[in-house]
Amino acid sequence: MLLELNKIIPVFQPIIKSTNKKIYAYEVLGRIKRNNRLLLPSFFIKYLEKDHSIIEFDKRIIDLSLSAMHNERCHPHLMINLSYHTIASPKIDEYIINHCKYYNYSPKKITFEITERIEITNSSIAHDFITKLKKYGFRFSLDDFGAGFSSFFYLTELPIDY
Repeated sequence: MLLELNKIIPVFQPIIKSTNKKIYAYEVLGRIKRNNRLLLPSFFIKYLEKDHSIIEFDKRIIDLSLSAMHNERCHPHLMINLSYHTIASPKIDEYIINHCKYYNYSPKKITFEITERIEITNSSIAHDFITKLKKYGFRFSLDDFGAGFSSFFYLTELPIDY
């Protein structure tokens, strides 16, 4: 699948606290714009993961999300999906840290949701990535827990927060 970076759109889905009915975070959902419509991930994610272009997709979502919040002069808590391919890519940790610095966005306001659509084939790479970024204040969770590969195994092997 040929990925056109300028067609990637972040959609900010509010997460509302049940106790006071106020927005406490936004889950950033990545979409691709085609023919004036936003495609749902079910139409493209498996192709992006197959050819590893999911890495560029994830990076673009990080950049666009932080840029949008910077331009709006607001810094809510964001929950952003990351694929294992992205986590395992060289220097992705530097990319994330540098973008937070550039947009003056606190890592404490970002939770990365590790997707389980593909198997984490090297848990030590994922463990090291998470451990390094947690030192900066980032948090981690499993996206759609129970829907993918070995959720309970990942809970015991990876230093996720929730």
